[in-house]
Amino acid sequence: MTTIRADRIRRSLDTIRKQTGVSLSFGGEVTGSRGLALRHFSGHTVGALPGVELAYDAGLGGRTVAQRRPMVLGDYVESRTISHQYDTVIKAESLRAIASAPVVIDRETSLVLYVAFRNDNSIADRIISTLMDEARALEHDLLIADRHEADDAAGPLRARLRRAHAELCELSTVIDDRELRDSLRPIADNLSGSILDAGDGQTVLTARETDVLTLVATGLTNQEIADRLSLTLLTVKAYMKAIMAKLNARSRTAAVTSAQARGLLL
Repeated sequence: MTTIRADRIRRSLDTIRKQTGVSLSFGGEVTGSRGLALRHFSGHTVGALPGVELAYDAGLGGRTVAQRRPMVLGDYVESRTISHQYDTVIKAESLRAIASAPVVIDRETSLVLYVAFRNDNSIADRIISTLMDEARALEHDLLIADRHEADDAAGPLRARLRRAHAELCELSTVIDDRELRDSLRPIADNLSGSILDAGDGQTVLTARETDVLTLVATGLTNQEIADRLSLTLLTVKAYMKAIMAKLNARSRTAAVTSAQARGLLL
């Protein structure tokens, strides 16, 4: 894991602990060996938790990974709903009430965030809400970070081409000369390859859908895209609905990632 990713996870844990007042917040990364490695902490720990690797099918973390939903235990050691392979570690840290939430990226659990109390406090709904909100924010930021890392690995040329494509698409909407405007479209399409088959023989974005999704990739909101392309907000939303249906994407970020993977966007 890069330093940037580790720092972003730590910020989430710090935010959770500050907003909820829990004794400890921590995070575990899903590993290739079907484990959950506890590597990120906010708050005091006696040293029993750091470095522990939990099994997928054991304890609170294992169930969270498998079921991809938040879970709450009023008293970990006394709970009858989980296995207890890690009671020794939990007792060493004097943890009692514990809750967990998955961070799901590309439909797979990538991380598990935890909050825990060392006293008799219970984990209220507002704590779960904060935990889940931060998990969702972390999902978004880590997905963006992964895409940026992929861009960096591909070299600066790819990023420059993407910016050039976005600028050409925007420029074509404000030029009054129809002949010049029409000549810009094939140039933009050649840059992105978006009018070509995606490689699966089915998915193709129209020129305007590519315009919209290109601007989504630059971070613009639907209203900002509407303003740039001289469209109504409802029209942009309709384009996004069609794009997400074509790419089988559940979010704007997922649509961009899918389109790039398929070669529909730079």
